[in-house]
Amino acid sequence: MRPTRFLRNATLAAAAGVLLPLLSPAHAADRTQPFKAIVSISEVLGLPTQACYATAPQGGSAASGTISGQGLGTPLGSFTLNSVDCITSASPPPNLLPPLTFSSKQVVIRTTAGDQIVAEYEGTATATPTGQVVLSGSFTFVSGTGRYQGVKGQGLLEGLEDIANQPAKGFVLLTGRISR
Repeated sequence: MRPTRFLRNATLAAAAGVLLPLLSPAHAADRTQPFKAIVSISEVLGLPTQACYATAPQGGSAASGTISGQGLGTPLGSFTLNSVDCITSASPPPNLLPPLTFSSKQVVIRTTAGDQIVAEYEGTATATPTGQVVLSGSFTFVSGTGRYQGVKGQGLLEGLEDIANQPAKGFVLLTGRISR
């Protein structure tokens, strides 16, 4: 065998050894990784949409919450978060007292590079003796753009929010899995 043919065959074999594992289904599973983020949020309450009010318990109350936040996470790095959620309570209007339920299908996470993830979440908020609410729930990644096109994943959310003043302020911790 001539040296050039040997080198070409060795190069092709090495390339196949590197590329074939990348194309295998096992490699696709490797694209799933832990997701963890912490977000500082600010929330302004307003009148609920008709659809939101319809989800309130009979005789209960509802409100719309407009949330903006900044966060840091892995694999995202720094990001902003914007959401509009529906908050409901069994307390009669105009009171919106804990325990509360909350949900949103309008969450947009934008990385500093401009990539976006669209997510949904739902959960409950229970009162603390100090007048804050403890947030507990789940989130699901629905779609994305740029680096996060085709994103999938889900996880849990936990947080603490001071709702005594407007805008309400708090922190949310997101932990789960993300794949793209």
